[in-house]
Amino acid sequence: MSTSYATILQRLCRDYTNHRMPFDEYRTRRKAVLEKVDEQFNGVYGPLVGMDVKGGTQAGKKIAESLKMFYHVAHIGDVRSMVIHPASTTHSQIPSEDRAKAGITDGYVRLCIGIENADDIIADLSQALDQI
Repeated sequence: MSTSYATILQRLCRDYTNHRMPFDEYRTRRKAVLEKVDEQFNGVYGPLVGMDVKGGTQAGKKIAESLKMFYHVAHIGDVRSMVIHPASTTHSQIPSEDRAKAGITDGYVRLCIGIENADDIIADLSQALDQI
C-alpha cells in the first residue's frame, strides 16, 4: 500500500474527531514535531494514533468496544492492533477536568496499529466509527 497508515486513519477519522486548531496551525506544528521525531529516531517510530472523537466519553467508549480485531488493552508496543479509551479505563478515577489538563479528553481514543492487513484495519475502524 503506497499510503501510510497515519494518512489513511487521518482521512478516515477526520469527520469523527474534534478539531481544536486551524488546519494551517496544525500542519505547521505537525511538521515541526515530525522533523524532531525524524531527527531523534532516524525516521523510525511507532504507529500510534490518538483521536478525540465527537460525543465524549460515550462515543469514545463505544468505539473501543466496537472494534473487532483491535485488542482492548492498556499497553502499547505489540505487533497486534490495540485500542484503549483512557477516560473509561486507565484514567477513569481522575476527574475529567484534571484529565483535560493533561490532554486526555473524554472522547480521546488511543490506537496502536499492528501488522494486520491495512484494509482489514480500516474496515474495522470504519464500522466502529459508523456506530457513533
